[in-house]
Amino acid sequence: MDSSIDLSAILNRNLDVVNFYEAWEWRREPSAEILDRIHGAGATPSITWEPWNPAAGIEQPRYRLAAIARGEHDPYIETWARVLAADGRPLYMRFAHEMNGDWYPWATTTNSNDPQDYREAFQHVRSVFDSAGATNVQWVWSPNVHSDGDSGGQHDLVRSFPGNKYVDIIGLDGYAVADGGAWSEPAQLFGPAIDTARAIAPDIPIWIYETGADASYGDKAAWMDTLVEYLRAEGVEGLLLFDFAKRFDWRIEQESGTVDALRDALATW
Repeated sequence: MDSSIDLSAILNRNLDVVNFYEAWEWRREPSAEILDRIHGAGATPSITWEPWNPAAGIEQPRYRLAAIARGEHDPYIETWARVLAADGRPLYMRFAHEMNGDWYPWATTTNSNDPQDYREAFQHVRSVFDSAGATNVQWVWSPNVHSDGDSGGQHDLVRSFPGNKYVDIIGLDGYAVADGGAWSEPAQLFGPAIDTARAIAPDIPIWIYETGADASYGDKAAWMDTLVEYLRAEGVEGLLLFDFAKRFDWRIEQESGTVDALRDALATW
């Protein structure tokens, strides 16, 4: 998280949002220290809230979506709702992201889940927060941009949408480099998912919630410049960069040319 906040100096602009990850298995309450540090940097916290044990693989019966919808985790959810409601400051909650993939136990194709289970789990969790008065929390529905048919693609993206009542922001995830090193330009990568999101929820703002490129596979600086230009033209309202080396080197600081290109591109956005 500290490295993300440091990006404000690298890019010569204040960050609006800083995202961090929290697994339900940890059973921690919201960290006042982390929230204070993000707010203190002039940004709004975003929590990617993950219902799983990160060390236990994909098949995790305890975290099946139907179990969440039935209320089996309500004591934990209610604690978070009360604490964040009492805090009162704005916060984005990205619950169970990339549900249309096949790599998490909350995905619609794994762990005995289906899209209806996902919708009901999302609706239930949001309703617990609303009942606690946590109106300061905005809810992010965050599918992956893959469009490879019924399994993990646009089909399951549409079927997993919880409804306009429950979603405040649509946050799309997608990266320039896929497994095998295949490179995608921004319009190719994000275009189909943006079109799908607009078709099912035309009035909900669209953000890019995770993205990055690796200079080992293509022109990263040019990709970032094209990305910002494309998103601006498409009316996308937010951009969060995954500034870590994980499987690929997504860091902006990977090369100085990328930093310069992104700084210049963001100067007018």
